[in-house]
Amino acid sequence: MAKPMPPQVFIILDGARNSMDICLIGLCLFFFFYHVLDWFFIWLRRFDFDPIWSHQTNLCVLEILNRFLQTSEERQRQREQTLNKMTRLVNYKRQETTTSSSSSGCAICLETFADDETCRIFLVCNHIFHLNCIDGWLEINLTCPLCRNCILDA
Repeated sequence: MAKPMPPQVFIILDGARNSMDICLIGLCLFFFFYHVLDWFFIWLRRFDFDPIWSHQTNLCVLEILNRFLQTSEERQRQREQTLNKMTRLVNYKRQETTTSSSSSGCAICLETFADDETCRIFLVCNHIFHLNCIDGWLEINLTCPLCRNCILDA
């Protein structure tokens, strides 16, 4: 004889009941995390810092920042001196300026040079560029954008 099948239990989930349960669980989690954070901040307030120590730390940080700024100003000044040795500033004249490039335009911005416009010429390769264009390039690279020669080789 075959065994009778056990009765199957079907749970019919009511949509309203499920959403209410989810809201209650969310509310409980919210209060739990709220109290955990509250306890954490109370615990942090126990470590009341000494104002003298805080003042000394602030002075130390200010001294470090001051040294950093002085160092960066010195580096900027040295970089400008090196650029002035390795390049030459000229006012562009179409007839007077000779370059190794066949075009009469800046290779960075692709605009043509206007007469009496301030330009920078690399002494290594005689390539010419707008001053603003090449100064932005030289903040990142120390090579000519066209031929990739290092400008420090001059």
